[in-house]
Amino acid sequence: MRLSARVKKTLDSQEAWVLRGQGAEAVSLRPEEISRWPNLNGGELLVLAVATCYANDIFREASGQNVSVNEVEVQASAEFDAAGQPASSIDYRVFASGESSDKEIQRLIVHVDSVAEVHLTIRNGVPVRLVN
Repeated sequence: MRLSARVKKTLDSQEAWVLRGQGAEAVSLRPEEISRWPNLNGGELLVLAVATCYANDIFREASGQNVSVNEVEVQASAEFDAAGQPASSIDYRVFASGESSDKEIQRLIVHVDSVAEVHLTIRNGVPVRLVN
């Protein structure tokens, strides 16, 4: 499965799409005031990807393990030491509740950490290539 995104930015506007199959779905990147500097930057999208991936995957994995989860909140953060440098750390916290026992939910939380695709991609340091 290939996932793709596209961003078009000028000095006065910014548009973003996630490409799905034959179509594209627009994504809002704080459409209020657009300036030369992005209203929503890549670092923010990176931590949003970490949080979103985990939140989605906890429900997917809960279903497969017969664990009842009604709600999950994921708080993610990254530390960037300087412009032009990669993040030096990415941390996240998970708060989940449901009908299953706290022990079952905690076991699920640990399991999802080992299978969340965005987390695995970052941890494995996948190559990023400029293709012309």
